[in-house]
Amino acid sequence: MPDQIISSSFSVFGTDALKSAVEHIKSCGFQRALLLADAASAKNGIPGKVSSLLAQGRIVYQIFDRIAPSASLSDVRSAAEAARSFRADILIAAGGGAAADAAKAVSLLAADPALSDAIRNGGTALPVKNALPLYIVFSSAGNARDVSGLFVLEDEVQRKKIECSHEKAVPSGLVFDSGCIACAPSKDFSAGSASILAAAVESVVCKKAWGISQLHALEAVKLVFENARPAAKGNAKAKEQILAAQYLAGIAAASSGYAMGTAVANSLEALCGIPFQTASSILLPEVMKFNASSTGAKYRDIAAAMGARVSQAARPDAFRKAAVHAVEKLLKELAVPKKFSSLVLSEEDMQLLQDTVMKAPQTETNPKAVTKKKIAEMIKSLS
Repeated sequence: MPDQIISSSFSVFGTDALKSAVEHIKSCGFQRALLLADAASAKNGIPGKVSSLLAQGRIVYQIFDRIAPSASLSDVRSAAEAARSFRADILIAAGGGAAADAAKAVSLLAADPALSDAIRNGGTALPVKNALPLYIVFSSAGNARDVSGLFVLEDEVQRKKIECSHEKAVPSGLVFDSGCIACAPSKDFSAGSASILAAAVESVVCKKAWGISQLHALEAVKLVFENARPAAKGNAKAKEQILAAQYLAGIAAASSGYAMGTAVANSLEALCGIPFQTASSILLPEVMKFNASSTGAKYRDIAAAMGARVSQAARPDAFRKAAVHAVEKLLKELAVPKKFSSLVLSEEDMQLLQDTVMKAPQTETNPKAVTKKKIAEMIKSLS
């Protein structure tokens, strides 16, 4: 199978990006927009900015702002019903993150309600015929997957994450507006930047990584290294660069994949409610140490992107330590905890976590073979 990159047909960045996007939406003939938002984006005022421009463009809209911080199956069902009842011909997700995950599923379900069971069961080969066009308006740093056709939902009943991917779930448009990004609290960029770094590193080292995907991922690593600290302190330009890193990391991950850290972070969020961004950031150094011996010279590139001085003649153990040290140093400066606070898993929950991680697609693309024993050891070392 050939390597492939699938990306949105319309992506716009910078000042007045949102205004340009609404003009584009209107020029495409869309008339009825369902605007999806979670609590965080609603609090930041992003839905209001979007709806104001929609009104000016005489596009009828309705707001669905009941998306939980971790988008669930019930959120998706309710939002899909709202889309059908409103007769929406386009979806707009405000803020990224949970809203983006839910909107991707809604874009498929609103066009074909029969997909409900397929989404609940997860997978990459959903029988999709049509999908509502989806535009995502970003504000704060979210998950790298937001720009791709990958979405993750929470199954509240089974206490697990459901991961689906389909090229028709790839957003039709991505909007990175300077004004919307400026509205996001600066503190959000600490956890967000660290999570984007974790995604980019995993995309570099995973089994399916290839030339172009690695270029995107390494540039994302560099942008995070250069801009995470000033973004966390409120620098407007640095915030925009972190969102650019998210965009690049998302393209890389969509074309190559992730590693075991993502699988463990998804499972911890479902089991214990630990936010994915927090979990993936805490796990990153340990996952890097575990994978180091199976990554060839890739850590040399990661170390260089993180500002470390590593010569081409350096021994593997030297540049691998340099890469891990650079990551640990940045995470410390971003106030990312070294360990999980008060994480205690019952024997039953640990077994469920191990089983879930071993079945996850990210575990299959991890550069080093993963075992249940290693999963348990890693969790206990970080607890």
